[in-house]
Amino acid sequence: MTITKTIILFIFIAVGSACGGGGGTSDPATQDPTPAPTPSPTPTPTTKQWSSTPAVLNTTEDNIYEPHLGYDQAGNGIAIWVSIDTSNNTSVMTSRYSASGQLWSTPTPIYANADPVKYLGGPGNEYWESFTGLAVADNGDAWAVWVVSTSGTQQTVMTSHFDSTSLTWSTPESLNADLSKSAHSVHVATNGSGQTVATWLEVDAQDSAVVPRDLLGVYASTYDDVLGSWSTPIKLDDGSQEYYAPGSVIDHSPQVVVQSGGKVVVVWHYYASGWGIWAAEKNSGTWTAAQQIHDGAFNDRELDVRLDENDNIHAVWVQRDATSNDTVLYSRLSAGSSAWSTPLSLEQLDGDAYAPKVAANNSGRIIVSWLNNDVSLDLYATQYDPIQSQWTSSETVAAGVSLSKQPTVAIDNNNNATILWQYVNLWYVHYTPTNGWETKASIPNGRHGMHFSLLPTGSNSLEAIWAYNESGASTKLYVSAFE
Repeated sequence: MTITKTIILFIFIAVGSACGGGGGTSDPATQDPTPAPTPSPTPTPTTKQWSSTPAVLNTTEDNIYEPHLGYDQAGNGIAIWVSIDTSNNTSVMTSRYSASGQLWSTPTPIYANADPVKYLGGPGNEYWESFTGLAVADNGDAWAVWVVSTSGTQQTVMTSHFDSTSLTWSTPESLNADLSKSAHSVHVATNGSGQTVATWLEVDAQDSAVVPRDLLGVYASTYDDVLGSWSTPIKLDDGSQEYYAPGSVIDHSPQVVVQSGGKVVVVWHYYASGWGIWAAEKNSGTWTAAQQIHDGAFNDRELDVRLDENDNIHAVWVQRDATSNDTVLYSRLSAGSSAWSTPLSLEQLDGDAYAPKVAANNSGRIIVSWLNNDVSLDLYATQYDPIQSQWTSSETVAAGVSLSKQPTVAIDNNNNATILWQYVNLWYVHYTPTNGWETKASIPNGRHGMHFSLLPTGSNSLEAIWAYNESGASTKLYVSAFE
């Protein structure tokens, strides 16, 4: 299994107290020792840099939203994005990178018809909703998911499969358990052998007892690579209390990972006297009942989940503590285990933490980043050192950060880490074991980066994809390597 199968999307990390939980483990990464001192070497410029001539994928004047990027074992890439033309028609576009030819193909539509495609930041959409996703297997097969508005406020989850042999996308099909009910917050994941699962939220009923609101269920479907079809969706929770209240900014999106042996884990927020964190597993073809990772007595939210190359699953989220500060919690499901560790508080700063992100590499090093608004809006990070079996002290890696898009983080197998965010320009801060955190800098041609993704593409290389608004008129889609 490689870490290049999924894309690191916007994630947030916050700090919180470890209350509640679902079954602690003795994993050192989930213990709360005295933090190891943070090394403070004198930063020197890195020899790595972003390409000054990034690849340009699109050839039209369309606006671009929600780009995703993934690579197979041979280095071939797949990109998808939502395109909006000058007549406000929407489509899901794709381009493929050939490792042998070292070129991106001319973009073609996966989906283009009268039903508009939903996108982050679109009319009536909350920033926390997830409308598109991409998963790429080691052999180059890929699965794209997206959401369309089929009539009025009705929303349908759509999907298409890319066959790496024929180099074609399948005819798009819907995944909803009930096409008469609306769905959103879609996510998809695969493992190296192409075992693929999609998950989403779907309206089960409406409750008008307090305020008009939708009662939601967490659904999942598995792709059968032999039959070339998706399974009948299964509901993972009872849906009796999880809800979406119009105007809410709570992140409900379920997230899914698929381990190398085929075990599937879905993690989501669930409301039951407070927002808690829940998970369900599919092992040997059978789904387990949902289990509670954290009780959510003080409201958990802003969940981020990541699978590393060793099949360990890492989760971070924000919790509002007893003093009404928002903090960051971390929990881990180790490979071969079904018991999540007791949630661990990663930082105890004043002010509110939000937008946490997590990443881990094949040596067991973990990095978590988040924002805190104590005095100014600053970007913080902490790392778990598997050699010392300790978390480092949290530190400010970029001060006075103004953000219009949440940051995302990646770490390669040489322990180099990068955090990427956007405010007017596209900014990044880079960490190396020798130099520590370097001074923040902007990416060439990264101004007005509207949406972006970041992922490791090898042991010592990172790859980013972002949209760049050209003088407010049209948008170009760039892909660039940091090496």
